[in-house]
Amino acid sequence: FCTIVRGEGIFLFFAITAIYLIRNKITKESIYTIFPSIGLFFIILLPMVIFRIDAVGTDGIFIRTAASLVETSSIASDQNYSKIFQSFEIFFKYLGWIMIPNLIFFVPLGIIQYFKNRKKENNFVIIFPIIMVLPMLYAYSVPALDTRYLYFLFPILCLLSGLAIQHYISKTKTQNYILVGIFIVILFSSILFYEYKKDDWRMDIDNEKEYLKISQEILEFSEGINYHPTIGRYLNVDQLPNQWPILHDKISKKVELISPRQNSLNDFIVQNNESLTHIVVDNNSDLQKYLLEIYDKEYEFLELVYEYEMKEKERKFKVFKINYNLFNPK
Repeated sequence: FCTIVRGEGIFLFFAITAIYLIRNKITKESIYTIFPSIGLFFIILLPMVIFRIDAVGTDGIFIRTAASLVETSSIASDQNYSKIFQSFEIFFKYLGWIMIPNLIFFVPLGIIQYFKNRKKENNFVIIFPIIMVLPMLYAYSVPALDTRYLYFLFPILCLLSGLAIQHYISKTKTQNYILVGIFIVILFSSILFYEYKKDDWRMDIDNEKEYLKISQEILEFSEGINYHPTIGRYLNVDQLPNQWPILHDKISKKVELISPRQNSLNDFIVQNNESLTHIVVDNNSDLQKYLLEIYDKEYEFLELVYEYEMKEKERKFKVFKINYNLFNPK
């Protein structure tokens, strides 16, 4: 079910399989046990895979995973170390975010306790996150800026936190009081954190209409535009058909969204010259560096055709039209 909901869930199956084989060793008995399980796993997935291919043109699991592996290998072969470093940077930054406000105090201590008392049967604590981190690193190399890719790690983070709590309260005689105190602190800190962030979420809701307006206006004059972390989501939704059901190959989109995965502006334009007509940027986003430079830097072949300044946020969007007659790819 996890794999059906999110394609990355297949790595959970890989992790469980690896843990089983390591704990039970690769013997005839373990192989005879694991192969029927693998077969059952794929039998359950098969109907949904076939349905998705018919409905949306891809299964969202194996095709997506294979494409990701090919792209990852190309990044490594091209020695594109900047994307690799970017992936790790975003990973550790978001990992810190999801541990706020409670786990961040316990996880480091739990890691220390785990390695102090490490046993062979507890190796899954290392194996599981190593395998599950792989799709996360790929997502952040795109970059897909979302903390939800890290939610698979919550069970391990909670386990490590439990090790820290167990170690330190076992030395006291008032264990029950300490546990109650920790529970109260976690409860109230979570409530306070929610209340603190609630205004930001409400503000985001207030800005939804503005984002929608920007995307609708971009749809009026653009045919192909770079994918923007914020506006791109609205451009996708705006182009969905109103009448359902409809097959995926019957859905026609006026504006094509193009992921800027190249290393330079020239490469991005050259490799997408048949579909890319406009570039959208803003002064507060996680776009590639060469796209952010467009915001302030003037290019002869880029014509500013649209501007919009947000009312609540100090954020301004600009859309540039590419003049291919003036563009020199050299």
